[in-house]
Amino acid sequence: MVVPTPGYGELSVRYFPALGRWMLLAEELTRISNRIVAYVADAPEGPWGEPYVVHDMGNAAFRDNYCCAVEDNCLGEQMFNCARTGFYGTYLLPEVIETASSFTITYTMSSFSPYNVALVQTTFATNSTYDRTMRWLMFVTLLGCKASGQPYQGKDEGPPSRQA
Repeated sequence: MVVPTPGYGELSVRYFPALGRWMLLAEELTRISNRIVAYVADAPEGPWGEPYVVHDMGNAAFRDNYCCAVEDNCLGEQMFNCARTGFYGTYLLPEVIETASSFTITYTMSSFSPYNVALVQTTFATNSTYDRTMRWLMFVTLLGCKASGQPYQGKDEGPPSRQA
Protein backbone atom coordinates (compact mmCIF):
# COMPACT_ATOMS: atom_id res chain seq x y z
CA MET A 1 0.00 0.00 0.00
CA VAL A 2 1.29 3.43 -0.89
CA VAL A 3 0.18 5.94 1.73
CA PRO A 4 -0.18 9.36 0.09
CA THR A 5 -0.62 11.23 3.39
CA PRO A 6 2.52 12.73 4.98
CA GLY A 7 2.92 11.87 8.65
CA TYR A 8 2.22 8.14 8.41
CA GLY A 9 4.57 5.88 10.27
CA GLU A 10 4.99 2.75 12.34
CA LEU A 11 3.06 0.60 9.87
CA SER A 12 2.07 -2.93 10.83
CA VAL A 13 0.49 -5.25 8.27
CA ARG A 14 -0.84 -8.74 8.95
CA TYR A 15 -2.94 -11.34 7.19
CA PHE A 16 -5.68 -12.90 9.34
CA PRO A 17 -6.49 -16.33 7.80
CA ALA A 18 -9.66 -16.71 9.90
CA LEU A 19 -11.03 -13.55 8.26
CA GLY A 20 -9.44 -13.98 4.86
CA ARG A 21 -8.41 -10.32 5.10
CA TRP A 22 -5.31 -8.17 5.47
CA MET A 23 -5.16 -5.38 8.05
CA LEU A 24 -2.80 -2.42 8.27
CA LEU A 25 -2.41 -0.30 11.42
CA ALA A 26 -0.60 3.01 11.11
CA GLU A 27 0.16 6.14 13.06
CA GLU A 28 -1.28 9.24 11.42
CA LEU A 29 0.50 12.28 12.78
CA THR A 30 -0.28 15.55 11.04
CA ARG A 31 -0.67 19.16 12.13
CA ILE A 32 -4.33 18.50 12.88
CA SER A 33 -4.42 14.87 14.03
CA ASN A 34 -2.59 12.31 16.14
CA ARG A 35 -4.31 8.99 15.70
CA ILE A 36 -4.07 5.30 14.88
CA VAL A 37 -5.96 4.16 11.80
CA ALA A 38 -6.74 0.70 10.42
CA TYR A 39 -7.20 -0.30 6.80
CA VAL A 40 -8.59 -3.62 5.53
CA ALA A 41 -8.05 -5.33 2.16
CA ASP A 42 -8.67 -8.69 0.50
CA ALA A 43 -5.13 -8.76 -0.94
CA PRO A 44 -1.84 -7.14 0.14
CA GLU A 45 -1.71 -5.07 -3.04
CA GLY A 46 -5.22 -3.75 -2.36
CA PRO A 47 -7.47 -2.11 -3.00
CA TRP A 48 -7.47 -0.98 0.63
CA GLY A 49 -10.70 0.36 2.14
CA GLU A 50 -11.16 3.69 3.84
CA PRO A 51 -9.36 4.14 7.17
CA TYR A 52 -11.08 3.32 10.44
CA VAL A 53 -9.97 5.57 13.30
CA VAL A 54 -8.97 3.23 16.12
CA HIS A 55 -7.44 5.76 18.57
CA ASP A 56 -7.53 9.55 18.41
CA MET A 57 -5.76 11.79 20.93
CA GLY A 58 -8.15 14.57 19.91
CA ASN A 59 -11.11 12.52 21.18
CA ALA A 60 -12.29 13.71 24.62
CA ALA A 61 -13.20 10.19 25.79
CA PHE A 62 -9.75 8.90 24.81
CA ARG A 63 -8.05 11.77 26.64
CA ASP A 64 -10.18 11.25 29.78
CA ASN A 65 -9.34 7.53 29.91
CA TYR A 66 -5.73 7.32 28.75
CA CYS A 67 -4.00 10.70 29.25
CA CYS A 68 -2.07 11.40 32.45
CA ALA A 69 -3.69 14.07 34.60
CA VAL A 70 -0.29 15.25 35.83
CA GLU A 71 2.73 15.31 33.53
CA ASP A 72 4.26 11.81 33.33
CA ASN A 73 2.45 10.68 36.50
CA CYS A 74 0.12 8.12 35.02
CA LEU A 75 -2.39 6.16 37.10
CA GLY A 76 -4.42 3.07 36.19
CA GLU A 77 -5.03 2.91 32.44
CA GLN A 78 -3.45 6.33 31.82
CA MET A 79 -0.33 5.87 29.72
CA PHE A 80 0.15 9.05 27.68
CA ASN A 81 1.31 12.57 28.43
CA CYS A 82 -1.01 13.72 25.65
CA ALA A 83 0.36 17.26 25.64
CA ARG A 84 3.68 16.06 24.21
CA THR A 85 3.58 12.43 23.11
CA GLY A 86 2.34 10.55 20.11
CA PHE A 87 1.38 7.00 19.29
CA TYR A 88 3.92 4.56 17.99
CA GLY A 89 4.63 0.87 17.94
CA THR A 90 1.11 -0.31 17.13
CA TYR A 91 2.16 -3.75 15.98
CA LEU A 92 -0.46 -6.36 15.16
CA LEU A 93 -0.22 -9.76 16.85
CA PRO A 94 -1.34 -12.89 14.97
CA GLU A 95 -4.38 -13.86 17.03
CA VAL A 96 -7.87 -12.80 16.04
CA ILE A 97 -11.00 -13.63 18.03
CA GLU A 98 -13.98 -14.06 15.75
CA THR A 99 -17.72 -14.16 16.48
CA ALA A 100 -20.71 -14.12 14.15
CA SER A 101 -20.96 -10.33 14.36
CA SER A 102 -17.47 -9.08 15.23
CA PHE A 103 -13.77 -9.77 15.41
CA THR A 104 -11.16 -8.65 17.91
CA ILE A 105 -7.51 -7.91 17.16
CA THR A 106 -4.65 -7.64 19.64
CA TYR A 107 -1.66 -5.32 19.20
CA THR A 108 0.98 -3.37 21.08
CA MET A 109 0.81 0.38 21.45
CA SER A 110 3.58 2.59 22.83
CA SER A 111 4.13 6.15 23.96
CA PHE A 112 7.38 8.01 24.53
CA SER A 113 6.27 10.40 27.30
CA PRO A 114 6.34 8.67 29.64
CA TYR A 115 7.73 5.56 27.98
CA ASN A 116 4.98 2.92 28.07
CA VAL A 117 4.07 -0.18 26.13
CA ALA A 118 0.57 -1.62 26.36
CA LEU A 119 -1.12 -4.71 25.02
CA VAL A 120 -4.45 -3.57 23.54
CA GLN A 121 -7.49 -5.23 21.98
CA THR A 122 -10.00 -3.56 19.68
CA THR A 123 -13.25 -5.12 18.51
CA PHE A 124 -14.73 -4.38 15.11
CA ALA A 125 -18.40 -5.06 14.32
CA THR A 126 -19.18 -6.53 10.94
CA ASN A 127 -21.69 -8.63 9.09
CA SER A 128 -21.09 -12.32 8.46
CA THR A 129 -19.37 -11.73 5.10
CA TYR A 130 -16.80 -9.23 6.45
CA ASP A 131 -17.64 -6.62 3.86
CA ARG A 132 -16.52 -3.03 4.06
CA THR A 133 -19.37 -2.03 6.40
CA MET A 134 -17.25 -2.73 9.47
CA ARG A 135 -17.43 -0.11 12.14
CA TRP A 136 -15.33 0.36 15.23
CA LEU A 137 -17.30 -0.25 18.40
CA MET A 138 -15.22 1.68 20.94
CA PHE A 139 -14.40 -1.62 22.66
CA VAL A 140 -10.79 -1.06 23.57
CA THR A 141 -9.34 -3.20 26.33
CA LEU A 142 -5.99 -2.33 27.83
CA LEU A 143 -4.66 -5.76 28.76
CA GLY A 144 -1.53 -4.58 30.51
CA CYS A 145 1.20 -1.97 30.46
CA LYS A 146 4.15 -0.80 32.45
CA ALA A 147 3.63 2.87 33.24
CA SER A 148 6.35 5.20 34.49
CA GLY A 149 8.51 2.28 35.61
CA GLN A 150 5.76 0.97 37.90
CA PRO A 151 3.79 -2.27 37.38
CA TYR A 152 0.46 -1.78 35.69
CA GLN A 153 -2.18 -1.00 38.32
CA GLY A 154 -5.32 -1.17 36.18
CA LYS A 155 -7.57 -4.12 35.48
CA ASP A 156 -5.47 -6.90 33.97
CA GLU A 157 -7.80 -9.18 32.11
CA GLY A 158 -5.09 -11.64 31.08
CA PRO A 159 -4.85 -13.16 27.63
CA PRO A 160 -7.95 -13.11 25.43
CA SER A 161 -10.09 -16.24 25.57
CA ARG A 162 -11.28 -18.10 22.51
CA GLN A 163 -14.95 -18.06 21.65
CA ALA A 164 -16.49 -21.53 21.30
